[in-house]
Amino acid sequence: MGGFYANLTGGSQWVGMTPEESNEVSGHSIRVGATQDMLALSIHLASVMQAGRWKTTPMQMRYGEDIQAGLGGMARNAKAQGRAR
Repeated sequence: MGGFYANLTGGSQWVGMTPEESNEVSGHSIRVGATQDMLALSIHLASVMQAGRWKTTPMQMRYGEDIQAGLGGMARNAKAQGRAR
């Protein structure tokens, strides 16, 4: 493959991924990762939706469910009480 995928593979190897790991990277991986990064930074869901060109919330909520759980009320409460992992 050429173009985008060649650049993606070359970039993933440049950051230290093995060729086997690089073969697992796709454009979709970048979409999921960007969504998770934005949610981890507490970027408003409307902005995440706009960046990903989504009209509804299910996909970005699915991509970020673990991130969102770590930012939720119970996680903040556990941290405040010294019980966070």
